[in-house]
Order: sequence, then C-alpha cells, then structure tokens
Amino acid sequence: MGINLFKMKSSRFLLPLILIFLISCNKEKPESGKALVTVEGIDLSAPSTGGARILADEVWEHPLPPNFFLVFSSKESGQSYPIQFSSDFGNSSSSFELPFGIYSYESSPIQEQASTTLPIQFGGNLTVNSSQVKTRLSGVSDFQLLSFQKNNLGGIPKTILPQTLPLGSKGNYYFVYAKSQSPVTVEIPLSNGKSFRWGWDAQAFSHRGFYFQRETGDPPPALISDPYFTYLNQVITLKNNGFPEQLNPYRVRTLAEGLKETSGLQWIVNRLFSINDGGNFAEIQEINPDTGLILRTIQVSNAPNVDWEDLAAGPDFLYIGDFGNNGGTRKDLKILRIPIQSVLNQTQVQAEVINFIYQDPSGAANADLPYDCEAMVFLGGKIYLFTKETSTNESGIFAIDDIPGNRIAQRIGVFEATGKLTGADLSPDGKSLVFIGYETTGFNSRSFILAYPNTLPAAIPSSSTAYSFYLGSVSQTSQTEGIALFSSEKIKISGEQISVGGLTVPPRLMEIDLKGILD
Repeated sequence: MGINLFKMKSSRFLLPLILIFLISCNKEKPESGKALVTVEGIDLSAPSTGGARILADEVWEHPLPPNFFLVFSSKESGQSYPIQFSSDFGNSSSSFELPFGIYSYESSPIQEQASTTLPIQFGGNLTVNSSQVKTRLSGVSDFQLLSFQKNNLGGIPKTILPQTLPLGSKGNYYFVYAKSQSPVTVEIPLSNGKSFRWGWDAQAFSHRGFYFQRETGDPPPALISDPYFTYLNQVITLKNNGFPEQLNPYRVRTLAEGLKETSGLQWIVNRLFSINDGGNFAEIQEINPDTGLILRTIQVSNAPNVDWEDLAAGPDFLYIGDFGNNGGTRKDLKILRIPIQSVLNQTQVQAEVINFIYQDPSGAANADLPYDCEAMVFLGGKIYLFTKETSTNESGIFAIDDIPGNRIAQRIGVFEATGKLTGADLSPDGKSLVFIGYETTGFNSRSFILAYPNTLPAAIPSSSTAYSFYLGSVSQTSQTEGIALFSSEKIKISGEQISVGGLTVPPRLMEIDLKGILD
C-alpha cells in the first residue's frame, strides 16, 4: 500500500484521505472520449511519528476493505456512474473508465460502528479532460484503531459495544476500528481462564495500543510505529488475582451545572437520580443517563440538606443518607425515606426520618462517636452503612432497621478498603456489592472501585473475594462520589467538581462494565 503523509487541519476530527489515480501503461487505450483510471494507492494525512519509527519493532499497516464503491455524477449531464474497484492497487481490478467531464463523487455513508478494516468515506470533485488523468480523491475517516497485544490473552476478543464483532488478527495483535464518539467495550479473554471488559471512548484518527502484562515474568511491550494515526501505547498490569489493576471508564460526560457537588447516584427501574451534598438545596435530580443533563427536579419540602451523601433504594422507598460528618461532631445523623412512586411522579415530596446513633466497638450506643459515612445500601428491610475513616482505610459496617424514628446503627464489623469509600450499591439481584472511592494523596489520587461478587453486606468482614480496580487520576475522573448498578454490564459513576492549583475538573458521569467480574 503506497501512502504519503500530508499535513492535516488540527481543528477537524474528520481527517482527509486522498486517493491517487494513475493511468496504467499496460492497459489497452480507453475508448475515445474516456479516461482509463487505475488506483495505485491511498494517502493518509496524519501527524508524523518522527524518530519513534527508528526504535519500533513493527510498522503498522492499516488493512483496507477489499473493494471501494463510489458514484461519480457528471456536473454537465447529471448522469451517474457507479464505480467499484479493488483495494488491490495497480491491478486490472482497480481500473475503470470515465467519459471526459467534470464530476462530483461520493461513497455511501458508513453504517458500521466497528470494523476490522479501515472505513473510508469519499467525497469531492474530479475533472477528466484527457485519456491520462492523475488526480487525488478526497475522503474522511472518523474511526480510531484499538490494538491488543496477544500476550496473556486466551482467545479472540470481541466488541460488545457498539456492535458485536470478533476482533481482527494481525501478527501478535488483535485489533478493531471503532467510530469516533462511540463508546466501545471489548470482552478480553485471558489465558488464566478469566475475562473482563475494557471500555473506551473512541477518538478519530488515533491508534491506542494495550498490553496486559503480568506483574513478573513477561517481556516488555513491543514498540509499534504508526506513521498515519497518532499512536499511544498503554501497559496494564495483571495482578496475582488474575484481573487487571485498572479498568477504563467510558461514556464520559460532563454533568449539568446543577450537579457540581453530586454526592449520590441511584437507578430506580430504568431512571437515574442524583443529589448534591451539604449546603445545597434539598433536591433530588433526575438525570439523562446518556448525557448527564437534568431532566427533572424533585424538592424535599420537609427536610434540609445538612450533608447528604448517598442514595439507596428498596422495592418501596428511596433513601437519602444525611449522615456526612467530616468534622466528627454531628449528633443529628439521619436517613430520609421517601416513597418510590412519589419520586417518580411528583416534583415535591415529603420524607419520613430515621434518626440514628452508632454502636461503639463494645456494643454500647454512643452519640459522640466521630464516624463519617458516605456509603449505604438497602437489603432485606435493613440499611447498611459503610463508614469513611479519616486516618486509615478501614471501614466499619453498621445496620439499621428500615423504620422511621430513633434507631441504633448496630455494629457488624470492619474491613480494609483501597481508600476512602464515598458510595455503594448492590447488584439488582442483591448478591454482589460494589463501592466507589478515591485515594487521599492530593491531585495525584486515583479513583477506584471495590467489588465483592456474591457477597452480602454482613459477610464482607469475612470475605476473601474482593477485587479492586483503579479508574484513573481524579484529574480525569473528578472526585468520584456516586455509583449505581443497572446490571453488571452497565454501572454508572458520578464525580463532583474539584479545583486544585488553578485546574478545574468538571463534575463527571461515566460508565464501567463488570461483566466477568461480578458474574
């Protein structure tokens, strides 16, 4: 494939491609008034990789579809000429004739969202005024290439989103082209028998490579040069438990202005709800799960927002945890209980109140305990609270009866977390529990999820089946605060806006897929 580099306009996501048409000297002369055109190559316009090519183990060659189909329309007569030619450039199958004249040309819109060959959309003008015409046809491609080194993989990965498709195979890599702005999830089978799903938001005309590398014993990643796409490689460590150290959020959106301090997230049926934390209005926001825009605001008329931290839901009620206690001095801890039907159908609701105090380690109720809490779930008539310790990563588990009035949060036990827990949710079947949180190492802190498959809340202290995954720096994810499981394949995460050192990270809504981990 003959390809030359040209400069592209950085302001566009759709980058031009140029077809070079040349006359084959071995073909018979075309009919009078026509030109014989032979396709000999494609010019892809992309930033140069410079010296990286010298150090690379391999130069990536982009596979093309076997055939191209274009329609040339005469600007004089209006007549159209459907033309199909092979991507096996220079052969007779890539030659065709056109009468002299001035043409516009185009290919059909690309319908596929994922492909194992580079999709190209053509469109432009062509002048044919002699039997030998050298010209370039313009096209665009708004696809990204994702490639996966085969080391430690146990079979052919396949895309789940935006469509189901086995990845292509080339040397020591599996690969797929994904349409820009489309969320992509790839199911990765590992040689250890486990599998997980890797998410990504595709960006046009770039090449992202991934290598899942064991903690010890694996060779360094192979170096690729891609002279046409902007290339970046990422190494992801496979931990001793067989799963990767991190997962990548996708469908990343900026939340609406009214949710800068989002603090909780909850699905009710197929509708998504969020709240802001303390100091904001006593309101529940229904949000669009795809865009992060606010669809509806529900006012809680009889309870202030002292420090709302998390949402939970049961069959009949939505619960708001007003138990934030960063200073360790609050004595008015409470949980608000609101009928689900009121939340779904009204714009103003009233809440019943569950006031509570914690048990200390001896089992005595104590209103002076300095516990801070930002995570809770509902299961079987009880509300389970998970504290956010201030000096360690140890979290306490407490249970409260789902009955308005004055209650005691009964101590169940403690467990070690990856960092500070800021939200929790149960799987729809109630069998698995997932936490969201973040480290506390400043702007270099990472967000994480902590997953307990097939583990009930009360069994966490004795569970040996816990998987933690980093999601990236809070400078990318924002300060992650809420998590909501629609299914193991669709888990929403929200993060509040943060500002450090003059840099502001807006509030985020994003998604991860835990298929293969939770079930």
